[in-house]
Amino acid sequence: MVEEKKEGSNEKYLKFWNSFSKNIKLGVIEDASNRNKLAKLLRFYSTNDPEKLISFDEYIARCKPE
Repeated sequence: MVEEKKEGSNEKYLKFWNSFSKNIKLGVIEDASNRNKLAKLLRFYSTNDPEKLISFDEYIARCKPE
């Protein structure tokens, strides 16, 4: 049940991301007062799964301690 909910919200976020990613990226560059809030919305492709977008926090959580 939790996994289904996560998948559903992930699909909704991808739809949001596809619509507004350019605006979010520009906002991170141009809007210094909201930069930290907008940065949390950014998504990236990683070498771990090149077809799945992940947040920077997820990427850091997977990094080795070194």
